[in-house]
Amino acid sequence: MLAATPGSSRGLTRAAGARQAELVPDEVGAIAAAVRGASAAADVVITSGGLGPTPDDVTMAGVAAALGHPLARRGSRPWLGAW
Repeated sequence: MLAATPGSSRGLTRAAGARQAELVPDEVGAIAAAVRGASAAADVVITSGGLGPTPDDVTMAGVAAALGHPLARRGSRPWLGAW
């Protein structure tokens, strides 16, 4: 699981029974690297934080980069789209 804040990481880790939690800086490259690493090691990767509608939220762009999918727009909002 990748989380934006220590508090969200601890709570979700306990609730989901996650084996690992990682705090990642709000940078596209760091998020992409963490998602790639987590995806190689786990069947499910959960991200928390940084998914709001403001331009400074780059989590979706990092996830898109990690998965090799373009980040589209739906209106003014970023969208990973259908796979």
